[in-house]
Amino acid sequence: MSNKMIIAVAVALVVVVAAVGVYFVMGNDKKDPNEITFLIEDDKGVYFWITGTGETGEDALIDAANKSDVDLMYTSQSWGMYLSGINGLEGDFASSTSWGLFVYEDNEWVSSKVGISTLVSSEYDYAGWFFGTTDENYDMLLPEVIPDVKEANAWDKNSGGVIFTIESPSGMYFRVSGNGETVYDAMVNANSKYDMKFVGSESATGKGIEGLFDYVKFQIGDVWNWWSTYTLNDTQDDWVNSAKKIGNMKASEVPQVCFIYTDGTLTPVAPIYTA
Repeated sequence: MSNKMIIAVAVALVVVVAAVGVYFVMGNDKKDPNEITFLIEDDKGVYFWITGTGETGEDALIDAANKSDVDLMYTSQSWGMYLSGINGLEGDFASSTSWGLFVYEDNEWVSSKVGISTLVSSEYDYAGWFFGTTDENYDMLLPEVIPDVKEANAWDKNSGGVIFTIESPSGMYFRVSGNGETVYDAMVNANSKYDMKFVGSESATGKGIEGLFDYVKFQIGDVWNWWSTYTLNDTQDDWVNSAKKIGNMKASEVPQVCFIYTDGTLTPVAPIYTA
């Protein structure tokens, strides 16, 4: 092989290596430098993800909420946004409960040193809003169980399929969707995407729901707690309790389902999803 050919091959290898190197660097970056994925988790260990873009954390959060049908309760102060509630769950001054802002840096969650309005979106891939009790210094502990960021998957309003509204024992709710022949199949599909720790049940009467987020049917004294199933009424404008198991429902006939953890005295607080 001549010197010219050797040089040509060497140059070609450098170009290929450089191209591969650029690919991997770009592959690890966000699609948009101002994109943030937010983990929302209440004090009952129920969580969901939303993703939005904006130069500040506030802009990205509002964008994420709009994309995932999330109701943010906040006020604008001289120093920035004060977030008091998310999807029906609000902080309470008397009990020292509130939503606390955390960021994911160096592979761990830490309390944010700045407010959401001052947060620079391009500096973080993930941020978290965790609901809990603060101490006398207004510091909040991390939840005991936090999902891996590698499993982050945010629902958007264009996902299609059966729309599930999950209402936590805390009163916080969120939405996901899944596809399948039956509503049970759609829930299994949704769980594979959104990691809700779904546990199904099966009996002679069909397939149903046993648990979500480690909350399963159990008895305390004479009181039972379980995930109750609600579907839309005939006019599609209100939730009604369903006696049918989700394995016996055709997904094509059931556009929305609400699961609420109750002792029989609670009905869904979550509104029906409207496109």
